[in-house]
Amino acid sequence: MTEQIKKNNNRLNISALKGPCLAKELSRKVKSYTVVANKNIKIAKNIGSIISTNFYKTEYSTDVRGVEFSSAIKNIYSMIIGSGQGNNTSSALFRKSIDEMEYLIKFFKGNRETVYGLAGLGDLYVSAVGGRNSKMGEYLGKGITFKEAKKRFMREDTIEGADLAFEIAPYVLKKINNKKIPLMIALLKAITKNKKLKINY
Repeated sequence: MTEQIKKNNNRLNISALKGPCLAKELSRKVKSYTVVANKNIKIAKNIGSIISTNFYKTEYSTDVRGVEFSSAIKNIYSMIIGSGQGNNTSSALFRKSIDEMEYLIKFFKGNRETVYGLAGLGDLYVSAVGGRNSKMGEYLGKGITFKEAKKRFMREDTIEGADLAFEIAPYVLKKINNKKIPLMIALLKAITKNKKLKINY
């Protein structure tokens, strides 16, 4: 994240570019959207004017923290949505995931509105309907443990949500009110302790 990079040089002005933009679709010039975030909205818009095309559109935000955080945790929630037993269940998990993302963004001092933008809801949708994280979630929803699913079905795939789960679990489990984020807690425990995923719908 930009805050980690700035620890070594706090004078750096770093922008973040996030959002629901699948490379394979962009390469075919399918109309795609992304969000450029910078504390200075003019800088964000200047970047957008450079990289935008008639098929690659940019939106803008000053909420750098919220944009980066939303784009990261959507990988975890796309696994949760993928674990649903069907579209009815997954749609309910989608809605509950947004609630938890909103709580977490506010906890980490981002703007709640960012969750409903391209880096939040938009990116979550793309990941949930066909990404690697969602596929792993499908296996977890069938009662297969993470290690078994990774070994048997996704040995060569990078599962960003799982990598993030191992990284943030120690902090989240101890520092955040677990009752406010039951979906994430269930996923973190399933991944980091290699247990079957148990979600109370």
